[in-house]
Amino acid sequence: MDRQTDPSLLFEQDSGFQLRIYPLTAEERRKVKITILLPTDWDSDFVNTTLPTNILGLSYEEVPSYRFLVKLNDEWSMPDLVGIDNQEFTAINDSEFGDVLELILDEDEYNSNKTIAYEAPFEASIYLNTHEGADDNFYQVVVNPAEFGIAPSPKKMVFCIDLNISNTTTEIATIWNQIKEVGNTLLTESDSFNVVYHSNSLVVDQLFDTWKAFNSDNFDELPLITGSTNVQASLLQSTNFINNNGEKGDIVLILDSNDLFNKDLANQVLNQVTSALPEELAVHVFNFRQGNGNGFQVYFNLEISNQTGGYYYYLNDSWGINGINQGLANIFNQMEIITGYEEIYTMLAEGICLHRYDLQDGYCTSSLHRPIKQVGQFIGNLPFEIDYTTIVYGEVNSQQLTINETAMATGDTLNEEMWAWSRIQEMESNVSGSAGIAEIVDFSMEHRVLSKYTAFLAVEPSILPDEECFGCWEYQDYTVFTEDIPVSDDLFEIQALPNPFVDKVLINLKMSADTDIQKMKFAIYEQLGRLVGQPTILQRLSAEKLQLTWDGRDGAGNDLPAGTYYLSVVSEKGKGNYKLLKI
Repeated sequence: MDRQTDPSLLFEQDSGFQLRIYPLTAEERRKVKITILLPTDWDSDFVNTTLPTNILGLSYEEVPSYRFLVKLNDEWSMPDLVGIDNQEFTAINDSEFGDVLELILDEDEYNSNKTIAYEAPFEASIYLNTHEGADDNFYQVVVNPAEFGIAPSPKKMVFCIDLNISNTTTEIATIWNQIKEVGNTLLTESDSFNVVYHSNSLVVDQLFDTWKAFNSDNFDELPLITGSTNVQASLLQSTNFINNNGEKGDIVLILDSNDLFNKDLANQVLNQVTSALPEELAVHVFNFRQGNGNGFQVYFNLEISNQTGGYYYYLNDSWGINGINQGLANIFNQMEIITGYEEIYTMLAEGICLHRYDLQDGYCTSSLHRPIKQVGQFIGNLPFEIDYTTIVYGEVNSQQLTINETAMATGDTLNEEMWAWSRIQEMESNVSGSAGIAEIVDFSMEHRVLSKYTAFLAVEPSILPDEECFGCWEYQDYTVFTEDIPVSDDLFEIQALPNPFVDKVLINLKMSADTDIQKMKFAIYEQLGRLVGQPTILQRLSAEKLQLTWDGRDGAGNDLPAGTYYLSVVSEKGKGNYKLLKI
């Protein structure tokens, strides 16, 4: 691909991000590298994160397959892509990336996001890594509460399947397989299950007579589900099984039924079912119906989950397998919540830890069955000392741990990026006035972590220092300012007349006498950072003064629309922007 001088621009928008790539004209191609910092979900056994592989589905041209490469690392064992059967990573030596693990997936596999999972690298109850940067040192610590005796009881659940496949595009076999796959990641053989379903239009049946351990062998046979719906009969059968088998367990109601057509009927079924439920039994609702169903059915679904302390999840069909996985994961995690308070306090034997950020709400009521994560800075000498304190059911428990250097992992710049992201979130939540915004912008630029007040301007890494490239900034300056960049008097002064202008603007530039004009660069950008034109040098009036003009046209001579544009001036001594308004 030939390098283009136009950049790509990445910025935060609402709850997501937008990447604009220029140019996107006919017959031109761009290569884009996107680096994404993704949150991880830890439990006692696994660390997983959801990868945005469905972004490949946005391609205008068909992508028949894609390579999934993972760098080899002694600390993290063989990865697993959740839901991808009969495929494993293979160790290869790639000409560009060196020794990596490779998995090739076809088009059908990137229509939904993928979850990658690793075995959790705990040493006893702690994972700790450190990174010593050029100016600051950063650490990441994860504490596993299960090693301190804080663990939920084994889970018991009845999957109550009340589905009419005509109401959804999702096949029963797909739901069954995803229960198996997600359960294999988040559940253990100490957890138990059963299945209640319609074996014909009149009969509600159950798969087993007793609780069965949650393992793959017990999922080998797909129950013969007819597709009939009767939410009242299904829930009562599930409740009877739990009452006759220890009175402990939850119900996972997987439904797309739409049988409750008025509020009186919905309340009648609600009262009958809840009165039969044992105490502390939760009904979690997984609604598969297209359009969410009629209002009274939705009312029932929400009420039964709210009244029993369950979790409600509505699946939009367009979310696909990823949506099913997320809903199941949310429900499984909801079942094992132990509420209480916890705190990690880090210290050094000779030094201090500072600017600590918990990557969840550790100081308030939280789910203590999940590992707690913290990032921060440190100054001084190892070893690390960690105080881990919990309050569960009014009982205070405190553990003091010393982590020697041999038990620590070697971190990298990811520690700094996680810490910087946490700091930016804190700064954005407390920002007040332009001075606060300027502080966030400076911090975002320094650590190269995006904030809602900055955008990243990317040019290709192949650009050499002596190449002719208008608008190519130094590596650290990836922020596009849509306002004038202030410059000191000893660099240059810019004056544009008239401004606003209609068809031509005269630009007077004053600079220091020793400025090398041959090495100066001038360019015109539009508001989103796209290169649109270049001014013409008219004359050098003196050693300190230069005169330019711009006719409001792009490089091809086309008249540009009215709007705000920016003159970019770059010299060996510095750079600046000047706002031009075309009317």
